[in-house]
Amino acid sequence: CYGDSTQIVDGQLSPWTPVPVFSDMTGVAYTSDGGYVVTGDILSFSGQILFSNKGSGAAGDSLLIGGCPVAPVAAYSADAAGGGQCGYENFTGMAGGCLEILVRTTSGGRMNIYQLNGTGSTNIMRSDMTNTAQIFFSGQYAVNS
Repeated sequence: CYGDSTQIVDGQLSPWTPVPVFSDMTGVAYTSDGGYVVTGDILSFSGQILFSNKGSGAAGDSLLIGGCPVAPVAAYSADAAGGGQCGYENFTGMAGGCLEILVRTTSGGRMNIYQLNGTGSTNIMRSDMTNTAQIFFSGQYAVNS
């Protein structure tokens, strides 16, 4: 489930293709690209996902980012390996605030995306997106060195 199996070179920028994940991927169309650098036991990543169709699955289906380039390891709590921030365009029904990414080890290395607000956080759902939604993200997580 992780990127290609080529040897990781410490400090070298490597390409990465992030993958949007819904429980039902029917009709989802997108392009994506990204990159990552491993320095010691920290992986820094950035990427973007540009949708041309958000698909026809359930409106309440949470959006995740899959295809982590290297398997994350729990570093900060029982299953949290790291995190980051997101920018977004062409979303609806979101009451401002920023988006946060949590890289988890228990969900197959997928990145959960949350909207932060004054009372906590909520998952980003398919219903929050238009068919031309765009997500731009970066962050860091722990890996085995």
